[in-house]
Amino acid sequence: QGSIIADCIVTVLKNYTQGTNLLKDIIHTGSVSNYVVQSINVTDYNECNNPQDYSCIGNQRCVNTMGSYTCNCSAGYQFNPTLQRCIDINECQKSVSPCHQNSNCINTAGSYQCQCKNGYIGDGKLNCTLVCTSNYCSGQGICYVVNNAPRCKRRSITPDHHDLLTSQKSPKIAYEDHDRQEYQC
Repeated sequence: QGSIIADCIVTVLKNYTQGTNLLKDIIHTGSVSNYVVQSINVTDYNECNNPQDYSCIGNQRCVNTMGSYTCNCSAGYQFNPTLQRCIDINECQKSVSPCHQNSNCINTAGSYQCQCKNGYIGDGKLNCTLVCTSNYCSGQGICYVVNNAPRCKRRSITPDHHDLLTSQKSPKIAYEDHDRQEYQC
């Protein structure tokens, strides 16, 4: 139940015979027979300001209304009539993902997170850019990804033109990661 705070000035005319519902009638209609309402100032009491004055539970939030309040589900939750409570909305199961196409949607309580897939960087929601673009290593090596961070393997050549990546003799350039040479077994 809710409450209102009302201040009013009522001028009583002669022959007053009304019952105790005078204030209620004035608030609802603005007048009562045999009375003239000079002024009325109604201020709503906001039950939502004091948790002892409302009974919203779980994932609900109090919404003040004139003379009362309602309990609505908090953002990220929806009311389940069978369970009679607010339950989490799984935003990741919607037909259109809230995340970028190159990211993974992760449902959380009342919300979700977008995380770029391995090999991509960005906020996950609006953009996920490929880490290793064709010119990332500026022609000085090949790009690869470790822990979602780009790395470059620099060009390296053995004196006998041996390809360290394939362990085959080749005139092609081999690569090394910083000062460490990599061999394929």
